[in-house]
Amino acid sequence: MTLKRYVLIARVLHWTVAVLIIAAIGLGLYGDAMPYAAGAASARSTFVYALHKTVGVAALAGALPFAVWLFRSPAPRRAGVPVGWPVAVWRLTYWGLLFGMLLMPVTGPLVHSIGPS
Repeated sequence: MTLKRYVLIARVLHWTVAVLIIAAIGLGLYGDAMPYAAGAASARSTFVYALHKTVGVAALAGALPFAVWLFRSPAPRRAGVPVGWPVAVWRLTYWGLLFGMLLMPVTGPLVHSIGPS
């Protein structure tokens, strides 16, 4: 039996992780653009940063089972798939995104811990 598309669990994990990563990036950029101040502004930036970290951990929690699923399940086969450089570009993009999906939530706390306070 050949699959024509990914099963439901793979699609749900894919889109959940994608939305979480995009939200974490957006929250991080928004929090970084906020001014450093005291009082209410400080509380607001602390809230945004805490939300950014929570979303990042949730993205990692979804990315791990998704990566396991991808390694254990075969990709759907399509008839008439081109060969040559388009396949090489597809594989490079696929592995690059998978690596980034797992690495991004881990590098955030590492970079923050060695950066200026």
